[in-house]
Amino acid sequence: MKNTLTVSSKGQITLPKMVRNQLGIVSGSKLSIAKVSEQGVLLETTLPQQAYYGKFAHMFPQDGVAAVRELRDRDIR
Repeated sequence: MKNTLTVSSKGQITLPKMVRNQLGIVSGSKLSIAKVSEQGVLLETTLPQQAYYGKFAHMFPQDGVAAVRELRDRDIR
């Protein structure tokens, strides 16, 4: 699916509602853009920092603060 967007005099574009809905883009969402070729760009949604909270909790049997202190203490010795 291709959509044609028009760049405003301020360099802004408006994403069509269908695209925003499909990607879950809402007001305040963060997007990243990367040049992939002379004529192409890649536009991706980025997860908010809160989406990563607890993602790696299974790697530490104890709370995160205690785990960091233990690693720090091992490194100091």
